[in-house]
Amino acid sequence: MVKLEVRPFATLTGTGKDDVSAGVEARFDHNDLALRVRANDSGIRGGGSLKNGLSFSARKDGAFSFVYDVGNDSPSLTFLSSARVADKDVALKYRHEVKGKSNSLEAKVDLDDKNTATVGWDLHGFDAPNYRQLSVRWLYTHDDKWSVEPSYDFGTEAFAAKVNHNLDDDNRLSATYNAHANTGSLEWTNNSIGGPGALKVSATSSLSDEGLKSMPTISASKVFDLEL
Repeated sequence: MVKLEVRPFATLTGTGKDDVSAGVEARFDHNDLALRVRANDSGIRGGGSLKNGLSFSARKDGAFSFVYDVGNDSPSLTFLSSARVADKDVALKYRHEVKGKSNSLEAKVDLDDKNTATVGWDLHGFDAPNYRQLSVRWLYTHDDKWSVEPSYDFGTEAFAAKVNHNLDDDNRLSATYNAHANTGSLEWTNNSIGGPGALKVSATSSLSDEGLKSMPTISASKVFDLEL
């Protein structure tokens, strides 16, 4: 099966002229191989090269993905595999950025129909095994309406948590707390307003004494799904 999707998108983060951005993503699917081209207006708005904000990617389901950031001349690779451990299927993901700092190994296992555990190992600058390179994340799905995602990063010794609530088929609310950044955020996602494609509106605030006296940072984005 061959399918082409074109997805224009726009993001608003404030009231200034530089707080509005737009772009487009084109995705070509053939069986289990997906090719994608994504471009935004960062090069035009910043007065720089048109290559800024341009990326190409290829993905084969369950095997690998390759992304090339044209503006930064930066490729990244992700390899997917699985292993059988104690009668459980463990999904493995290795990610390597040639120029960046994201080099990691991740293992995820579904313990039952409600609980999923994920362990991450940060390999950037690896010298010797150290527990501070680890992070853990847990997903508890209570039902089709509620889920909770607590996590802990041993490197920053910080806890984070996310609570998701599906209001109906088109609307979802998520509340997030990040102890390392000392921030809280609330996000609403809608899949019907303005046609097919996700509309996201979020508010993020610092939880410091000074931050709570200020207005939260509001952002909104909309993706328009066009299937050709």
